[in-house]
Amino acid sequence: MVKLMPFFGSYNITNMTTETFSRAYLQGLPEQYKQQLISHMLLPVVNEIKGRATSGVTSYTYVMPAQRQYMTHAGQPSIPVITEPDMVDAIRLKFPDCTVSYQETWVDTDSRTRTLKKGIVIDWV
Repeated sequence: MVKLMPFFGSYNITNMTTETFSRAYLQGLPEQYKQQLISHMLLPVVNEIKGRATSGVTSYTYVMPAQRQYMTHAGQPSIPVITEPDMVDAIRLKFPDCTVSYQETWVDTDSRTRTLKKGIVIDWV
């Protein structure tokens, strides 16, 4: 028995001849992959919110990390872009009774400098 190691796991070569994949399945793979990435990004956020709530804090601001875009040999992005609205929607699903919003606020850092603070605010008061 020969086993191949493609990108998404290993397959038994004898089963590969009977496997079929619909157009809809193939077209849906990018969105499925994007949702898996969002779920992966959401795990530490959920843990942080639970930790803050345990200590009596009533809100949390999540600042998304900068995403790196790599291009494939065909000139397409290698990973899907996760936007703030994507994360807001995912957090709203995870915490349906909380107020979740994207906010941008200018903050005075010293007498001559203002900094734009951006993030997703989750409030459970």
